[in-house]
Amino acid sequence: MKAIINITDTMLNKSICDCNKDVRELLSTKGIIDYNDLEVGEKEKIDARLKIDNNKTLDCVVSCYRAKGRGDKRIWITKVRGHGEVGNKLVFQVRNKKLHIQLTK
Repeated sequence: MKAIINITDTMLNKSICDCNKDVRELLSTKGIIDYNDLEVGEKEKIDARLKIDNNKTLDCVVSCYRAKGRGDKRIWITKVRGHGEVGNKLVFQVRNKKLHIQLTK
């Protein structure tokens, strides 16, 4: 099971990324985090692995949170800003109960 988020200009410049339904379902069904359990304004951080290109893998932190105000479901992955570009994709998978994200160009 995989889920994908397309990298946008807003993501890179403002560190804001909506967590789409596919990513939320993946994280929930694999026992990583259920956004329905988060209160508005609450944030939970998850250790993950970020694979860049085919040869470089970095440890990263994923922040899953409900935005203050409307409670939008958001996600942010450290190190994406330094390696990703608009139009790239983030492919989410869970293997052995660990979140893995591949940055594809």
